[in-house]
Formats: sequence, structure tokens, C-alpha cells
Amino acid sequence: MNLQQKWDALVSEASRRGKQYIESLYPNPPDKFYKVYYTGKHEEFIITGSHYQFPFPIYPTGKKPTKADVQKLSDSLSKPMDFLEDMVYFDYYYIWDSKTGQKATTAIKGADLHSEGTILSEEEARQGADIVKAKWEEDQAWKALHKKDANYDYQSNGYKFLGWQNGWRHVYFDKDGNVATDEKLRKSFGYLTADYPEYGKCRDAKHRTISVQHDNRGSENTVSCPECKIYYKYDCSD
Repeated sequence: MNLQQKWDALVSEASRRGKQYIESLYPNPPDKFYKVYYTGKHEEFIITGSHYQFPFPIYPTGKKPTKADVQKLSDSLSKPMDFLEDMVYFDYYYIWDSKTGQKATTAIKGADLHSEGTILSEEEARQGADIVKAKWEEDQAWKALHKKDANYDYQSNGYKFLGWQNGWRHVYFDKDGNVATDEKLRKSFGYLTADYPEYGKCRDAKHRTISVQHDNRGSENTVSCPECKIYYKYDCSD
């Protein structure tokens, strides 16, 4: 048996072990899945196979396997190995150019493909797309209705100015959203409703806001809420 044959036999054995593990996890994998995009478009993805991503290479270092490649792969397969679900992938393709029918190929983790939120039904994808499209169109209409530019006169249109956010008193929060005085527990920073009630009320209500950048450097930015009729500025320039 020459080097190429030895190499092919080892790769075949690795593939067999990987396939066996994948089938034990996912005995009945789907043959396709779908995604819904924020514009309301949905796309189909065709599953073509699966593979296990080993912690060692199963490809030769050059065009042809060397004696060292064969020995290294042989040594790797001779050792006990703990298979991990996170290393399971399903290969798939989708049509990226509908005019020519040209395909793009890639892979998705098995855990992601089999997660609760993955869409496996075309009917479900269409229904989801209709909902997302309606929301997207409503969002675009809202943005068009409340569109502003750098010259917009907020005060003449009934907006109250809350000041420059850069000068506001900020606090730090831990991972649970509680105020954190211990530096080790700090995960984010923000502003208390007690200090800025109008801003806090708007933020807690999750109102949509309009942001306007006045120049490319980001030296002046204005954020406004059409519902609360408030606006404030911040500077994020270097």
C-alpha cells in the first residue's frame, strides 16, 4: 500500500467515525431550512451532507500526502477522542444569483440547524416573511414621517432639549442591570431615571428614536423621540 492509499484509508476511517457520531446525534436531519430577512424576503437553503470538524488536519500539507502526514494522522486516530456536538456541521447551498442559477456553498453548525428558532417549513417561512415585511414597511413609513436633518428646528416643532448627554451623570450596571459600584462587576454604563426622568421614561418605554449625525467626524449628533417630544445631543468624535 503506497502513501496515498494509506492516507485515503485513514481519511476514510476519520470520516466514518465522524459520520457515526453525527448520526447518533441527528438520526433524521432536515433536507432544507429557511431564513427570513428584515425586509421580508425569505430564502431556501438545501442540505447536501454533514461533516465533523476534527481537532487535527485530515488534509495533507501539500498536494500529495507525505510520510509525516500519514504518521501524524495515524497517531491522531489511534488516541481516544471525545466527540463534541459543537464540532458537527451540515453543508448546504443556496442560489445567490437567480438569473444564472449560480450556487454558493457553506455550512451551519448542527446545533444551530436543530435549534428551536430554525425555520424548516416553507409555509412557516412565508408566514414569517409576511409578518416581517409588514413590520419593515411600517418602520420605513415611520422613519419617513419623522425624518429629520441637521437643520431641523426642534424647539419650533414642540421638542424639549435635554442637553448634551456627554455631560450627564452616568452610573455603571452589572450583568443583571443593577447599579454596580464594584469595578469588577461593571458590564455597562447608563443613566438613572431618577436623574433624568424624561429620558428614562422614554428609554424604559422603548420608544423609537431618530438620530441625526451633523458631520462625518461625529462631533455633533442629535437624538429625538417624536412621541415624547424630547431631544438631546452627544459628541462621539475623537
